[in-house]
Parts: sequence; structure tokens; C-alpha cells
Amino acid sequence: MDGMLLNYLLLGLVILTLGVLLYLIALQCIFLWPTLFGAVFVPSKEAQIRTMLALAKATPGERIVDLGSGDGTVLFAVAQEGLDVEGLEMNPILVKRSLRKANALGLQERISVQRKNFFHIDFSEYDVILLYGITYIMNKLERKLRKELKPGARVISNHFQFPNWQPEREENDVRMYRMNPPAS
Repeated sequence: MDGMLLNYLLLGLVILTLGVLLYLIALQCIFLWPTLFGAVFVPSKEAQIRTMLALAKATPGERIVDLGSGDGTVLFAVAQEGLDVEGLEMNPILVKRSLRKANALGLQERISVQRKNFFHIDFSEYDVILLYGITYIMNKLERKLRKELKPGARVISNHFQFPNWQPEREENDVRMYRMNPPAS
């Protein structure tokens, strides 16, 4: 009987050790994920997408980009307005999903999606920047956009605010920032 009790205790200890190891591995994956695949994907709500489009007031011929385009939902909404749009997404699974759905919807001529880190992109040619960022990137992204965007360019941010910019318009937890033209 004592041998059986000892076996159960050892088995319990092994299970507990494996549980702790799995927990520690999971924690490492949580912190590794943004490094490999960008921020965790959270889709924009339909009402906020409509607000983003209304605040952007994009017109044909303008260069539009969605930073962290996720599953492409914002891209599809822009393309369905008859506009061309680019998506930048780190997660290769979401890039493939976006491209497949763009083809299925017949929007492949209006949408391009690239697996790229937007901190390595030059934004000087873009007119409209769409994003649903996350707090820890907003300060660095603000500095980058301030340096690169041309006068009059619009930045539409779903939920997250830039720390030093004041939005020109704000509605439904979406903010529109405009790069001011240089003083004459």
C-alpha cells in the first residue's frame, strides 16, 4: 500500500511539474508573439469601421494604408467604397486569409496585403493611414508619422490615441488626425 501511495505522489509531482513548465512556455509565447507576428489581432467593430471611413473622407487616387490589417475587414470596407487600399500585417496566417477573402469577394484588384512591419515602411507617399493600434506603439508611431507624412495626410485611429497629437475630429471612439501644412 505504501508503494502505491508513493507512486501516486510521484505521478502528482510529475503532472504538477509539467503544468508549471507548460505555463512558463505559454508565458514566453505570449511575449514572443508580438515580436514574430505583431500585436494580437482584435477585429474592428462594424460601427467603428464606418466611422473610420467617414472621418477619412478618402477619394479615388489617394494612397490608403491599413496598419496591422488583420483579417482584412477594414480593407474590404474601403475597397467596397471603390477605393484602392494597401494592408500591412505581420501575421502570415492573417495575410493569407485576407488575400483569399479579397479574391472570394472579387476585390483583389483594389486590395494589396504585404507581410511587413510598418515601422520599416516610408509613409511619405500616403494620404490616409488607418489603424487599430495598441498603447505601447502609439508614441513611436506618432514620431515616425510626424516625420514622414506629407501635409494634409490623415491618420485615422480606432480607439487608441497618440500621446501628443490633438485629433481634428473624434467620433465613436475613433480619432482623425491631420498633418498640418507647413506655415507660409
